[in-house]
Amino acid sequence: VPGRPEMVELQAPLADNAFYLSYYYDVARSPTLAEGLAKLLADKRSEAPDTVNALHKFNVLPEFGVVMMQRFL
Repeated sequence: VPGRPEMVELQAPLADNAFYLSYYYDVARSPTLAEGLAKLLADKRSEAPDTVNALHKFNVLPEFGVVMMQRFL
């Protein structure tokens, strides 16, 4: 993108990855999968003050799936 410093350009993909990684950690650190799923279904931080369904809006189903596999294997 013209006009953006090179360092900002290099950090942009990291910010995207961190965004999705935060959803993974939300579910992974929840005491139960049900509580983790509830956090995804009622996400209050990404579009505050609104509550959104992050599972559909941001397609974080893969992150939820990885946590499920880790817990059951």
